[in-house]
Amino acid sequence: MNDVTPRGQGERHGFEVNSRVLVGGLLVILALVFIFSNRESATVSFLTIDFRWPLWLLMAVMVVTGMAIGALLMMLRQRRRK
Repeated sequence: MNDVTPRGQGERHGFEVNSRVLVGGLLVILALVFIFSNRESATVSFLTIDFRWPLWLLMAVMVVTGMAIGALLMMLRQRRRK
C-alpha cells in the first residue's frame, strides 16, 4: 500500500503566513519606524489656539482626517448617483 499523501493535503504544523499577516506586520513595523523618527514636538496654531503635539501624532491625525473626508465624499457621490 502507498501511504504517501499528495503535497499540500497532509496535516499542517506550525505557523502559516498569508498575505494579510505579512502586509499587516510590515505596516506595523513601518508605523513604529515613523513614530520613532518623528518624536520631536511641533507647535500648531489654529484660529486663536496654540498647542504643542508630537509631530507623529499631528501627522496621524491629519491622515485620519483626510481619510474621513475622502470616505464622506465617496458616500455623497454614491448617494447622488442613485
